[in-house]
Amino acid sequence: METGNFDKRVLATEIDHLDAGKRIDNWLTSRFTYHSRNQWQILIKQGLLKLNGVPTKSSRKLKDGDRVAFTLTKDEPPVDFTYSIEFEDDYLYIINKCGNLPCHPAGPFYRNTLWHHLTSQVGDIYIVNRLDRETSGLMIIAKDKATAAKLSAMISDDSITKKYIAFVHGSVSEEMNASGYLVDDTKSIIRKKRTFISANTSQDLHNADYAETIIKPMRSSTVLSQVECILKTGRLHQIRATLYSLGYPMVGDKLYGLDDTMYLRLPADTLNSRDWAKLILSRQALHAYHLSFKHPVTAETVSIEIPLPTEMDFSAIKAQATLL
Repeated sequence: METGNFDKRVLATEIDHLDAGKRIDNWLTSRFTYHSRNQWQILIKQGLLKLNGVPTKSSRKLKDGDRVAFTLTKDEPPVDFTYSIEFEDDYLYIINKCGNLPCHPAGPFYRNTLWHHLTSQVGDIYIVNRLDRETSGLMIIAKDKATAAKLSAMISDDSITKKYIAFVHGSVSEEMNASGYLVDDTKSIIRKKRTFISANTSQDLHNADYAETIIKPMRSSTVLSQVECILKTGRLHQIRATLYSLGYPMVGDKLYGLDDTMYLRLPADTLNSRDWAKLILSRQALHAYHLSFKHPVTAETVSIEIPLPTEMDFSAIKAQATLL
């Protein structure tokens, strides 16, 4: 929740049980990535960040209910607040969000997030499954901590079915069960980029996350494929990194598309007309179109499916991909 004088851009976030036990500098680095860990440690040492209203140390471990306050020094980029509530009861929401809306505060975004927008209207919420800013579609938001904990456990044990549709360059002709590991992509100059390695690898993996994605072709041509991706695990960049590593870069993706230098050049506003033509879409072509699960409180079956957004039109994108 935001508190204080917005003219000074003093913002405060309440810690929930999911982040309890983390060092404050590690939590800040993972949540607000526009500063490195060392930069956050300097700000903490200077007393510019407060924990429960008083200065703290970088080594301090967070507790459930702690409030972390700091001053933002950057204007937030504009976003699209288009979203709809597809399901609601006393315990949770299922939201359909657009492809230019961050879910949770991170990087330069705080007020311009779905979390902030909803909390300012309905009070505390707990985002269960986050989507990348440029990914559209369905996500689950709990109204209380107990429901959030139950839903998080259901995601961990694969009790929630999540299906996505992606548009990728190249022709996908057969179903694949991509079972393996996601690791840092050491061949890329971009620190956050990941790569997928098959489970039968003999490599000595470091900081590897096991990931499994079922990929099914839906429509394809020689230059473009529409695929369904069913998540069996939920890892950072799982679908995008897996498809890219299998030889199918995602349409519109600056990091896992045809040219990852676009990811660095976009914030500098140096993308040219040829770059935008290569991207085809202004955002990554990934859409979370299906969610189904047994309600953790009422035990009813909840199943929601939504259509593709208008910008993800196969024929139009194929025509542009053919020109590349």
